[in-house]
Amino acid sequence: MAIVLAGCAFSYLAGWGTHSLMVDESNAPNSIANAGSPSRDRRREDIDETEKLVARWMDRLDGAGPTQVAGEIPPGELRVVINGVMTGVWGDLSAADRAKLEALIGEWALDDPEAALSWARGLRHPQQREVGLTYIAAALADGDPHRAFGIYAEQEKVTHTLAEGKILALITKLCGEAVANGPQALLDLQRRIPRNETNGITGVNVVYPDGFDYAAMLDGLAESAKNGQGEWPYELSSPLSQWAVKDPDAAFSYISSMVGDGRRFQFHDLTERLVDRWGATATNEWVGRKISSLAPAGRRAFLEMSGIINSPGSLVSVINGVTDTATANELRYEAIQATASTTPRNFEVLADLPTEEKIAIISRLRGLKQTDYLKSMMTKWEIPPEKIDLLLDAVRMP
Repeated sequence: MAIVLAGCAFSYLAGWGTHSLMVDESNAPNSIANAGSPSRDRRREDIDETEKLVARWMDRLDGAGPTQVAGEIPPGELRVVINGVMTGVWGDLSAADRAKLEALIGEWALDDPEAALSWARGLRHPQQREVGLTYIAAALADGDPHRAFGIYAEQEKVTHTLAEGKILALITKLCGEAVANGPQALLDLQRRIPRNETNGITGVNVVYPDGFDYAAMLDGLAESAKNGQGEWPYELSSPLSQWAVKDPDAAFSYISSMVGDGRRFQFHDLTERLVDRWGATATNEWVGRKISSLAPAGRRAFLEMSGIINSPGSLVSVINGVTDTATANELRYEAIQATASTTPRNFEVLADLPTEEKIAIISRLRGLKQTDYLKSMMTKWEIPPEKIDLLLDAVRMP
């Protein structure tokens, strides 16, 4: 327990700034004239008693389990203790500090939810308010999940992952109810989750039922992202992942039209469950066949919008799964050409080719802004120096 002397300030939770009750004596009106007045003496006595009360319970919280001690604090003293540790809160909290505040605020919320909620809503500092609302929501989650979620959703954003297990369980339960009512109900629920300004994302396990409209769900998620609503601290299971394993061709057909409209997706979402079912080799061969069936513009859009173009290992595996040599080499060319305007890369896709095939693909590249890496790779592949110079001149051309 830390004690900070500043006027009449005292601090208990050192992990989150200065948690203090303070009286600034220097700014009190007529401070000298009132120095010995009875009313002033009574105020000082009240402050002293409050300090002692908070200090006594903080000592107990430090020495025993927060949940047990919080239940021992008389209701009339609980708010005083909470105020004593919440005033001036900002910054980060240690795990021990979080446990104390969760136990204290949770106890109050269960005892008098209306009073606790009124107090939390009235907190001026955003992070204090976040602590109050989140811990009240966590406390009420089991008994009244819809109300608890409404309280949590009052926040525009969250900056700390507080009561993660309880909030995750709450959102998981409500998602289970919403998904049975279709994509719009699930989207409405997710859009109420506060915006994410924490350092991470927690996954929410959602099982999409047979007959679920995956396309509508993915369209809705894309619309949320377009409107700046796509970053949540609790993220639902990928609809694409579950769709792909149930109906791979339908999922791929949707994706191929989606990327044509300039929308992105995660390649991993398409393949993760297919790999579990089919194995990596069969999955890569399937993806290779599907990409091969697209028009050249569609193939390039798929490479760019899936993110696979930034994952050389996956890119090589998929292209190697294409059985037609001409189509595979076309994909190799497109995978490199797509990076020309930034930092040319993905030359790994050429590694296993005969030298003449490497040269044929490189000779088609145009507009490469940087060529040092390509030069080093061609040297490594033992392409004759005179051909390297000619190829570099060609790839630099617009």
